[in-house]
Formats: sequence, C-alpha cells, structure tokens
Amino acid sequence: MNIGNTTHKLLRLMRGLLAHRDGKTPSAAVEITAAGNHPETDTVSARFSSELFASLLLELPEHRQALLDAHAGRDIDELGRCSHKLLGAVVYCDLPELTGALRKLQEVIRSEDVDAVTPACNASVQAIEALLAKSGLAP
Repeated sequence: MNIGNTTHKLLRLMRGLLAHRDGKTPSAAVEITAAGNHPETDTVSARFSSELFASLLLELPEHRQALLDAHAGRDIDELGRCSHKLLGAVVYCDLPELTGALRKLQEVIRSEDVDAVTPACNASVQAIEALLAKSGLAP
C-alpha cells in the first residue's frame, strides 16, 4: 500500500472514529462545536485534535516497535523515553486505555520494579495494537 492510499484510508477512518467515538453522529458533533462559547476556537481546536489523532495513528507502528526494541534490549532508560514521548502525544487524543497503560509503564519504570516491566510494556503494546486494529490500520 503506498502512502497516498494509507493517508486517504486513514482520513476516511478518522472521520468515522471521531464522529462515533462518543456515540455521536457527525451532525451532532458539528452542532456541539457550533454551540460552544467560541465557535471559531472550538472549530480550530477540533481540527487540530483531528490532525493530531491522524498523525498519532500513522506513527503508532513506529512507537510500538520502539517500545518492543527497548524492552527486548533491556534498556529501561530507552523504554522510559519511548513511553514518555508517546504519552505526550496520546494525552491530547482522548485515548484512556493507551494513556493508562503508558502511565502504568512509566510508574513501573520509576519504581524500578523489574518484574513488573514486562507486563506493563505488554499492556502498552496491546493497547497500541487494539487502537490500530480498531482504526483498520493493523498489519
């Protein structure tokens, strides 16, 4: 699949995911934005959020691989950097499962609980894979 097809597929999927993420139809989402105190700001914010979410989805396979590589190499410092970087993007996209898994991974790394690193890393990778599968971008 070339990048053009991937981008078009992602944009189509994003429209559906964003519209139905909170159980709202696309028209309901537009009404909520228009009803805000600052419609122009709300529209720009929604557009930014959508673009950030699209970028995140495209980058998730790389983030997943970085986590796996750091874990396989037993590089706890790199695992911490990878999870921190991904969490920085995820918190703006309203993805509670992935956010929670990454926060737990960071907590485990800070606590130096070596036995808990593998399950926490696995939970983060599984949350990434679930999001990719839901978006239709899973390999």
